[in-house]
Amino acid sequence: MRNMLKKFMSVLLMLLFMTTIISGCAAEKTPEEGAGGPIEEEPFSGEEEENPSESEEGETAEESEEAEPEKVVLSLEGPGNLMCNLLQDGTAVYEDGIIYHSDKMMFGNLMRTDVKTDETELLVKGTLHDINVGDGRIFAVGDVDPLNPDDFGTSGIFMFKPDGSEVTLLKEGYFEELVLYDEYLYFYDVMDGNFLCMKYDGTEETLLLEGAYPQIVILKDQLYLHASLDGDDSMSYLYKMALTGGEPVKVDPVSTFGGTIHVAGSDIIYIGRSNDTQGMKKYDTETGQITDFLDTWISDIVYDEDFIYYFWSGVRMDNEDQGIYRSRPDGSEATLLKKTEFASSFNIADKYLFYITNDEKRRVTRLDLETLNESFVPLAEELLP
Repeated sequence: MRNMLKKFMSVLLMLLFMTTIISGCAAEKTPEEGAGGPIEEEPFSGEEEENPSESEEGETAEESEEAEPEKVVLSLEGPGNLMCNLLQDGTAVYEDGIIYHSDKMMFGNLMRTDVKTDETELLVKGTLHDINVGDGRIFAVGDVDPLNPDDFGTSGIFMFKPDGSEVTLLKEGYFEELVLYDEYLYFYDVMDGNFLCMKYDGTEETLLLEGAYPQIVILKDQLYLHASLDGDDSMSYLYKMALTGGEPVKVDPVSTFGGTIHVAGSDIIYIGRSNDTQGMKKYDTETGQITDFLDTWISDIVYDEDFIYYFWSGVRMDNEDQGIYRSRPDGSEATLLKKTEFASSFNIADKYLFYITNDEKRRVTRLDLETLNESFVPLAEELLP
């Protein structure tokens, strides 16, 4: 359900953007400065001038090349965020005492909060999500606002410095499920569902699968996809394939039910479709074994080293058992942390659980897992002078 909603929201934003252009605001769109600085497209490409050896200013081509910013060389290893977070909009990630996060449900302005001081600041204005970090750079997908509100924003996959500066457009377009793993970014195109990967600097783009629209998980150098690849969009399966592509292989011949999967450690958790679909299954990516997980349905699963956190709708008529739970990874020792009728899009970062409710301002709620104190993440407009 969440994956379908994300695709719908992305297409809706794209249609609104196109409608604005058709209605008469069709000024030629050029990359604009984001809140943190000018948007730079990478890799650079363009037509040569008629006299490539000398510009109008009298600069030689050699001097112009020397004036260009140095190409970023990063040393990246492993994932750019927890897979459980990226399966749920990727709105928060912890790195070196800082939490990078969105200020609104599903997507929003890019913020950062210092864990020690609890001070929050705006980095980039836009509608960003699927936040990944690595080697002093932030990667995200969505829209970046222009400095001039009358201009159009830019949609695509972006790279930023930790302070929000050097906003670099790696690939323009509408994309979902951005996952950074080692030196490569994995994602799919909202327009055609094509599953792609490219290097962190926007080069070496490779088509992995056509029309897949997958949920993407990468664990220990193995790629897992939750997708409909058999020609029947109503039937999704869990697949595995090499990071470099190839033929996807079903890990479970039984299709999934419920529209989404979850990750807890090395396990992928899902609902298997059957005649008596009552509970959830667990696929151990290390052993390849599939076992029963729980005899009930839970959602929005995230994990840390010792526990999983999730939402359970409960079974009591008075809803007194409905809310946010913590349990051991095997589902034992389940404890109700917060009673609530609705909570979704869980992300975990440091000691905090981020999630959304039915807040009319689309604010993100932050729960301190040590004190169980609850608060709203500040909105960007609340921080601006």
